[in-house]
Amino acid sequence: MNTLRSNMLQCFRERKKTIAQTEESFYLKSGGLMLEQLITSFDGKYNSFRIFSKQELEKATNDYRVDGILYKSFHYIVYRGIHDGQKSDVYSFGAVLFEVLTAKRSWNILHNEFEVPEENCRGESSIVGVQSCSWDEIESYIQSYLKANLLDGGNRKQQIECAELAQRCLKMNSDERPTMKETYKKRCINEVAVVSQMNNHNNVVKFYGCCLEIEIPTLVYEFVENENLSDHIFDDCRLLSWESRLKIVTEVAHVVAYDHMGRPKTIVHRDIKSRNIFLDHDYVAKISEFAFSLPIPLDKKYVDAESDVYSFGAVLFEVLTRKRSWNILHNEFEVPEENCRGESSIVGVQSCNWDEIESNIQSYLKANLLDGGNRKQQIECVELAQRCLKTNSDERLTMKEVTQSLREIKRLLYSPL
Repeated sequence: MNTLRSNMLQCFRERKKTIAQTEESFYLKSGGLMLEQLITSFDGKYNSFRIFSKQELEKATNDYRVDGILYKSFHYIVYRGIHDGQKSDVYSFGAVLFEVLTAKRSWNILHNEFEVPEENCRGESSIVGVQSCSWDEIESYIQSYLKANLLDGGNRKQQIECAELAQRCLKMNSDERPTMKETYKKRCINEVAVVSQMNNHNNVVKFYGCCLEIEIPTLVYEFVENENLSDHIFDDCRLLSWESRLKIVTEVAHVVAYDHMGRPKTIVHRDIKSRNIFLDHDYVAKISEFAFSLPIPLDKKYVDAESDVYSFGAVLFEVLTRKRSWNILHNEFEVPEENCRGESSIVGVQSCNWDEIESNIQSYLKANLLDGGNRKQQIECVELAQRCLKTNSDERLTMKEVTQSLREIKRLLYSPL
């Protein structure tokens, strides 16, 4: 631990000479938080990673050009970058709720339709010193616009709440905005601490390093050529063979089981879904998104480990049927939202006939299997998915048992329809 502390502090001192005062403040604060998290969660142990400068990442992403954007989420934007001739993915954290909710460019709407001054569209200034607008009226229009232009599909209640959150984030007076940056920073720091433990595993997206010279650290990962599993499930032109899909889910189960059982501390992922499973040039599965992960001692039982099993069952559901598991579970079988995410057990939720729902899920899976492939393997995977999707978390398999079952399934001989 002393060696870790001295190495990181020495790195801080060397960089301190070359960065501006504000950037230095961000660097030291984020670096200190990162060091604290590594010590608290993992006794100061980690696999080495690189600290990038702000200028290096600006150059690698061509000043974060829009045409370099690979993916947007509620929490960050992923840019394609090239550094030292090597491709990488650069995760820039920030709120992009407006565009995610409406599929419209927020700057154009705010500036052109609502006549919000350019500097306010970028969030650079507060209401102070800008007197040309009726801010209350504009903010009311923004909220109405968001609700009227929500994309079709998905959980409408969640979308309405996100619209209200976006409106609060878009307050002209910066003092009235929610303090999201600290939340993003904590998730960022947690992701670095956790992923640095997993960096040598073949089924984890490789973490190259981060930049600490901005308020919310920017993370740099390997470039994963074939994007995520969700793209290959729901895009008609990119559907993988059954053999490839079975290989991918087996690799995912293996790495999650390693997280749970193969380390001094269990790492509970807490965000397993097809969009967070990436495929490299050889279609090897690599999981990502450790911002919500939780390290716990091996001798402590924790329900979130069972939630990983449930989430894996949902991925298996999608791989087998090409249907979005959450929509089917919640909308067709009326499974409560918290149970769709595997967050709670049957205890305390008495409004459903769970045995009937679980039987219906199994029947639905068998009736909606994709054509092609080893039908015997697919039927066994249906049984496995149903055991992972048990509403009572105590009845679910462990990830180790899931991995063993998948290995046995792969050995099954071909059984035609």
